[in-house]
Amino acid sequence: MAKREREAVAPRGTPIDHSLIVDGFGEMDGRTIYEAYVTNCGRCGREFTFTPEAQKYVHEVRGVPIKMGRRGAAYCPNCANETAADNKARRELVKRMHIAEESAAACRERPDDFGLLLRHAINRVRLQEIEPSPKAAERIVGDLRRVQRTAPKSKAVEALYWEARLYDILGDDARATDRYATFVASPGQRTKKLVLEARKALKRLSR
Repeated sequence: MAKREREAVAPRGTPIDHSLIVDGFGEMDGRTIYEAYVTNCGRCGREFTFTPEAQKYVHEVRGVPIKMGRRGAAYCPNCANETAADNKARRELVKRMHIAEESAAACRERPDDFGLLLRHAINRVRLQEIEPSPKAAERIVGDLRRVQRTAPKSKAVEALYWEARLYDILGDDARATDRYATFVASPGQRTKKLVLEARKALKRLSR
């Protein structure tokens, strides 16, 4: 009795899409799946296992040439996560800097618009969350105080919150607590979200 011919079975594993890889030395010629291998991390230098899944991402998504996998382009899981976090923070910093530059230009065109001045101050406070600068903070406080002195009540009260937030970012707990408390106790129109945030901050700072 003739043996039944076996159907061809695709190899299991992480497939290689040869149309997406850069393989000038032909290291992957004839291969259909990625295979794990041990290499050194390009950031910390420690040995780690470069998994097939990680290889696929590095070579097919990021476009790193195959030959560079063993020459410092591969990062261990810890360093890969740290690098991704650093890159995300850098992108967010650039984004916030661009927003602050746009609001600065608007303020130069309409210097007496306190709504724009407050918005520009808020944008710079958000920039301080990523890259704190005491010198820049002094100028922001000056603008927020100007809004508090001369703007309509609702904007003046909101400026109180952002001054507190700025001191909170800089680690000045005493001033942050004072401004948060003043904001919460202030009469007038305030957004519910900012009131809740201020109360949470006061609870955290009181511990």
